[in-house]
Formats: sequence, structure tokens, C-alpha cells
Amino acid sequence: MKAGPLKRLIKELDSLPLNHRSLEIIKGALRKTYPDQDTTFAPAASREGSHKQNPAVTDLSSQNHLKALTGGKLLEHETFTIDLDRAKRTGIPEIIFTQNKSINHVSQIVSSLAKSGHKDLLLSRVTAECYTHLKKLESKLSIKFVYHELGKVLYTQAFKEHMQKTHRHLRAHTTSVITAGSSDIGVAEEAAVILECMGARVERIYDVGVAGLNRLFNHLDAINKTQLALVIAGMDGVLPSVLGGLVPIPVIAIPSSVGYGAHLGGLASLLTMLNSCAPGVTVLNIDNGLGGAALALKILNTFTTR
Repeated sequence: MKAGPLKRLIKELDSLPLNHRSLEIIKGALRKTYPDQDTTFAPAASREGSHKQNPAVTDLSSQNHLKALTGGKLLEHETFTIDLDRAKRTGIPEIIFTQNKSINHVSQIVSSLAKSGHKDLLLSRVTAECYTHLKKLESKLSIKFVYHELGKVLYTQAFKEHMQKTHRHLRAHTTSVITAGSSDIGVAEEAAVILECMGARVERIYDVGVAGLNRLFNHLDAINKTQLALVIAGMDGVLPSVLGGLVPIPVIAIPSSVGYGAHLGGLASLLTMLNSCAPGVTVLNIDNGLGGAALALKILNTFTTR
């Protein structure tokens, strides 16, 4: 190769964002092939300075990006801090997890949000006792609650109306929510209700576990018309694997805490699902219907051009 073309080749290689190891390999090959010619590359410092930064790459050390990470609207209180901009960043608003919170604490959070003008509220793991107490605040706070006792989900009517207006694109696709047994319906309803109140379509198919597998086969046509399957199973936790080997859609497996002694509160189902032989099955934590709904929503958001 003549010196001119070789220099052009080196210039082209020098313009590429190659790492140190790759450059050393190329340099060695060029020196071996052309021992009598100059195969010097630009110094690393000048090479790095000549490259334009990829706009998709974020420099988290910069002041602006740190501000973006630490900024955003917050509602701060001594015992809680609500992330008001979470929906803008993630597509999923902050959901108030009420388990292990006192009724007074939950009431305080709800009242603070409503009084500050944030009346689009969604709460999970809400007991009937907690709902009864919160319902008494409706007139005072000018809000209307909708409660689903089976799934322990509570939201304001304003939340549902807002979500269904801004998430109309989700209506183009359907998620099937499937349980192995009727004892798993509580977890399933947590997922289904959250999906529906956020604007998504849901196909409920309950009590079709492997103890009577013929029940599942009766619903395969309906399942195949949906775009995602949330499958909740306790006991042996086999149903997601079975379905994963039968359908072309993604299967989100949620182990439930339903079972006898050696079931270990859902651990047996969890391990079964994690060891699934069927490709395309992803597994969430025990009884995590909310997490299943959130994952389904993010996947559905990628399906639809808004």
C-alpha cells in the first residue's frame, strides 16, 4: 500500500471512537504489514478532543445533569416525600403503598396531596378499614374515591379520568390477567384494576391452573388475541411455564403466597418460575401485582406510537 492511502486509512481509523485495546491491535497489525511506513496514530488526548460527544450519552458529573436528577417537584413532609414528577420521567405516577402505614399516616399523605392541588391519587394495599376512614375525607378534600376491596386498590375518580384521557393509546392493546387458582385472584385484581384505571384493556381469565389443564386450553384463543399475559400462580407455580410454551406473547409470571407448608410463603412458586424452561417468561416478586401492572404498562407504551 502506498503512503497516501495508508495515511488516509489511519486518519479514518483515528476518527473512530475505538478503545485502547482495539487501537493497539490495529497498530500492531499495521506495523507488521508495513514496517517501513509511518503508522502513527494521533495521541489519545487529541483524538478524544476531536470526537463530538454522542448526544445520547449523558455526563452525570455535569452540573446540569445533576440538577436534573436531583430536581423535580416534590411534596415534602417530616414523614414522607412525594415525587410529583415521577410520571413524567417513567410513565408511572407515584403509587402510595399503604401497607405497614398507620391509617392516620395514610390520611395525612392523602390530605397533604389534595390540599396542594394534587387530587389524582392511586393507593395500593388499602384495607377496608383504611378505606372507610379515607372515605370520610371526601367532602372535606373535594375528591371522590373508588375502592376495589379484592385487589385492595384505591384511586380517585379524577385519577382514572385523567389517566384514561392521557393514555388513550393503551386502548389499542389488551393484557390478559390469568390465575392458576381462585385463591390467587387478590393479586390478579391488584394488577388488573391498576391497568384498567390507567387506561389499559384487560382480559381476566381466572382459575385455569395445571390441576385441570383443560381449562387453560379452552382460553388459548382469547389469550392469543392479547399482547401480554400476566400469570399469577401459587402452590407449584407451574402455570407461567406451561403458558410460555404455548403462546407467542410475553409472559409476566407473578408467584403468589398461596400454598401449604413447604410452599414457604411463595418461595417455592418463585423458584419454579425462575427456573422456567420456557423462553420468554419474566418473573416478578411474590404477590407483586402492582409491579406486574407497571411492567405491562411500560411494555404497552412501547407497542403504540403516541
